[in-house]
Amino acid sequence: MAEVLDFTACPIGTPTDVKRKVPQRRRNKDYRTREYLTEDEVNRMLACVSGRYPKRDKLITLADYRHGLRVSELTALRFSDVDREVVLKNWTLA
Repeated sequence: MAEVLDFTACPIGTPTDVKRKVPQRRRNKDYRTREYLTEDEVNRMLACVSGRYPKRDKLITLADYRHGLRVSELTALRFSDVDREVVLKNWTLA
Protein backbone atom coordinates (compact mmCIF):
# COMPACT_ATOMS: atom_id res chain seq x y z
CA MET A 1 0.00 0.00 0.00
CA ALA A 2 1.33 3.44 -0.90
CA GLU A 3 2.36 5.62 2.00
CA VAL A 4 0.61 8.99 2.27
CA LEU A 5 2.94 11.91 2.96
CA ASP A 6 2.01 14.03 5.96
CA PHE A 7 3.39 17.56 5.74
CA THR A 8 1.73 18.77 8.95
CA ALA A 9 4.73 17.66 11.00
CA CYS A 10 7.20 19.35 8.63
CA PRO A 11 9.07 22.19 10.44
CA ILE A 12 8.95 24.53 7.44
CA GLY A 13 5.26 23.99 6.83
CA THR A 14 3.48 22.66 3.79
CA PRO A 15 5.04 23.16 0.35
CA THR A 16 2.36 25.72 -0.52
CA ASP A 17 3.34 27.86 2.48
CA VAL A 18 6.72 28.72 0.98
CA LYS A 19 6.57 32.14 -0.70
CA ARG A 20 8.97 32.66 -3.59
CA LYS A 21 9.29 35.56 -5.95
CA VAL A 22 9.88 34.46 -9.53
CA PRO A 23 12.02 36.99 -11.42
CA GLN A 24 10.42 38.55 -14.48
CA ARG A 25 11.98 37.45 -17.76
CA ARG A 26 13.05 40.27 -20.02
CA ARG A 27 11.85 40.46 -23.63
CA ASN A 28 13.98 38.87 -26.35
CA LYS A 29 14.81 42.21 -27.95
CA ASP A 30 16.37 43.28 -24.63
CA TYR A 31 18.81 40.35 -24.89
CA ARG A 32 19.73 40.53 -28.57
CA THR A 33 19.22 42.88 -31.46
CA ARG A 34 18.35 40.30 -34.14
CA GLU A 35 16.89 36.81 -34.45
CA TYR A 36 18.71 35.57 -37.56
CA LEU A 37 22.19 34.81 -38.91
CA THR A 38 23.82 37.06 -41.47
CA GLU A 39 25.09 35.63 -44.76
CA ASP A 40 28.67 36.01 -43.52
CA GLU A 41 27.87 34.08 -40.34
CA VAL A 42 26.30 31.27 -42.37
CA ASN A 43 29.36 31.10 -44.64
CA ARG A 44 31.68 30.97 -41.61
CA MET A 45 29.53 28.22 -40.10
CA LEU A 46 29.71 26.21 -43.33
CA ALA A 47 33.49 26.74 -43.48
CA CYS A 48 33.78 25.02 -40.09
CA VAL A 49 32.06 21.87 -41.34
CA SER A 50 34.56 19.08 -41.91
CA GLY A 51 34.80 15.36 -41.49
CA ARG A 52 34.76 12.27 -43.62
CA TYR A 53 32.07 13.57 -46.00
CA PRO A 54 32.32 17.38 -45.91
CA LYS A 55 30.04 18.02 -48.93
CA ARG A 56 27.28 15.89 -47.41
CA ASP A 57 27.71 17.56 -44.02
CA LYS A 58 27.64 21.05 -45.57
CA LEU A 59 24.47 20.16 -47.45
CA ILE A 60 22.84 18.89 -44.26
CA THR A 61 23.90 22.03 -42.37
CA LEU A 62 22.66 24.31 -45.14
CA ALA A 63 19.32 22.47 -45.40
CA ASP A 64 18.93 22.70 -41.65
CA TYR A 65 19.59 26.43 -41.70
CA ARG A 66 17.48 27.29 -44.76
CA HIS A 67 14.45 25.28 -43.72
CA GLY A 68 14.68 25.64 -39.94
CA LEU A 69 14.63 21.91 -39.34
CA ARG A 70 14.87 20.41 -35.88
CA VAL A 71 17.43 17.67 -35.35
CA SER A 72 14.69 15.04 -35.12
CA GLU A 73 13.19 16.24 -38.42
CA LEU A 74 16.59 16.24 -40.08
CA THR A 75 17.45 12.73 -38.93
CA ALA A 76 14.04 11.45 -40.01
CA LEU A 77 14.56 12.57 -43.64
CA ARG A 78 14.74 9.81 -46.25
CA PHE A 79 16.02 9.87 -49.84
CA SER A 80 12.43 9.62 -51.04
CA ASP A 81 11.63 12.90 -49.23
CA VAL A 82 14.08 14.86 -51.40
CA ASP A 83 13.38 15.90 -54.97
CA ARG A 84 16.83 15.39 -56.47
CA GLU A 85 16.17 17.45 -59.63
CA VAL A 86 15.20 20.50 -57.59
CA VAL A 87 18.23 20.10 -55.34
CA LEU A 88 20.65 19.80 -58.26
CA LYS A 89 19.05 22.73 -60.07
CA ASN A 90 18.98 25.16 -57.12
CA TRP A 91 21.85 24.22 -54.82
CA THR A 92 25.55 24.31 -55.45
CA LEU A 93 28.30 23.63 -52.95
CA ALA A 94 31.83 24.84 -53.50
